[in-house]
Amino acid sequence: MKVLKNYKDSLLLLLGMLVGGIAGKIIGPGIAVVEPIASTFLNLLFCVVVPLVFVSIVCSIANLKSGKEAGTLLSWTAVFFVATVVIAAIVFTVYFGVIDAAKGAALPADAIAEEMKEVKIDLVGQLTVSDFKDLWSVQKLLAVVVFALITGFSLRGLGEKGEPLLKIVNCLNALIAKFINSIMKFAPAGLGCYFAVFMGTSGGNTAGPLMKIGIATWIGTLVYMAVAHSIYAFIADGMKGVATYWKCMIAPFLTALGTCSGAASVPANVEAARKAEMDEDVASIVMPLGCNLHKEGTAIMAAMTVSFECAMLGQNFFSPQILGTCILMAVVYPFVAGAIPGGGPFLLFSVFGWPMETFAAVMALHTITDAPTTAINVVGDLSSGMLIQKMVAKAKRKERP
Repeated sequence: MKVLKNYKDSLLLLLGMLVGGIAGKIIGPGIAVVEPIASTFLNLLFCVVVPLVFVSIVCSIANLKSGKEAGTLLSWTAVFFVATVVIAAIVFTVYFGVIDAAKGAALPADAIAEEMKEVKIDLVGQLTVSDFKDLWSVQKLLAVVVFALITGFSLRGLGEKGEPLLKIVNCLNALIAKFINSIMKFAPAGLGCYFAVFMGTSGGNTAGPLMKIGIATWIGTLVYMAVAHSIYAFIADGMKGVATYWKCMIAPFLTALGTCSGAASVPANVEAARKAEMDEDVASIVMPLGCNLHKEGTAIMAAMTVSFECAMLGQNFFSPQILGTCILMAVVYPFVAGAIPGGGPFLLFSVFGWPMETFAAVMALHTITDAPTTAINVVGDLSSGMLIQKMVAKAKRKERP
């Protein structure tokens, strides 16, 4: 019963989409009468995405500790967090491209706008804007991320002078979180209606491929977690490190798998880090920071989503433009993917210019694969923490007279 309680939101979301999908398949185009409900829900989400991304990133950066030791710790944390995410992004981009699990998900030709068949990605235009008012658009989320990073570091550099503003930003962050929690109570109905319209008008071919790529993600994620993280643990401390990792990862892994929540797994991860004999600074800083910024699972989701969308839209997944952008997005993805359900897809839809008619299918896919990708996010913090511990300990030995 406890497991069912932990999965309640995901189960309700899946139930809403299942009912909507069946209704759309049976009724057909006539199901479009429920589109206003779906549009209202998505519009409410859209209106809060930009402030959410901006405020959450500013808070994460501005609230970091300072000082020489913190600087060393944060430097190595950034190195290993980025490196492990990039590795996961590359591995799974190739994995999803090779297995082609989404094959057969193509939408009817008349449902795809002609311009969507050719990918045109302007990364410079996505990273920057020439007019400040253009920054606050959901189509420019990548520029919002860049602006938020600069703002966060600037606010952090103000020190005591910036504390009043930081309090306001933290308050805004809490307010936005409350607003989103209120909206998401209607997610089963809103996304259920959206999925009904999608299946009733153009998405009938996607159900089978959606399940296939979902299963492929489960298998690939668990295998990668076992192999890659054992290698990281071995680099950190040889076979002793591997044994320590497998001994200590069980509790946070099961917590993440059972709750589908990285935040809920932080206490278990901190305790696991202490059992692995990491320094208190590493345990108390790296684990909570990893919950927000280190997400190999979201890199996997990025590759999975791009593969699925390319199959639906008839695009070439292995084109250099898509492959390069996919890997880049997998690294940026963690900043927004964990904030709200669907936060990450908004970024991908913004950059790739995908039609929002396919959004419901992507949300269904993310719900199906939420558990394993959350689990690898959590235990990835532990294996990365072991690598960080090794480098921090080495730096401390050098500083001793």
